Amino acid sequence: MIGKLGISAAFADIYFLSAELFPTSIRSFILGLSCIFGRCGSLASPYIADLGLLIESSFGKALPLLVFGSMMLGSGFMALTLPETMNKKMPETIEDALALKRNKSIDRNNPEVCIELTKEHLLA
Repeated sequence: MIGKLGISAAFADIYFLSAELFPTSIRSFILGLSCIFGRCGSLASPYIADLGLLIESSFGKALPLLVFGSMMLGSGFMALTLPETMNKKMPETIEDALALKRNKSIDRNNPEVCIELTKEHLLA
């Protein structure tokens, strides 16, 4: 049951992240593409779980766990590379999305950072 909860939460995250990270011009295409890959993973999971039946050894029993575990760790590490979107405007163009990726997150609670950014923008 905990696994199903995690899968449901991951599908919800697909919708949120694709709406926040991608520009308006390609947002619906990326949303569809991410849903397709998510559903392909759901279709492949029973076959991956049955991989242990093909190999008769202790490695065969551990193979599905190794595959699922490595996929989980890989996706977790890839998620760490996503840019912070909190308190940021959603990208409208591809250039905006690239700028979102390049910029570091700004601490909006720190007034010194906001003052420095304001001066920087006024001088530019």
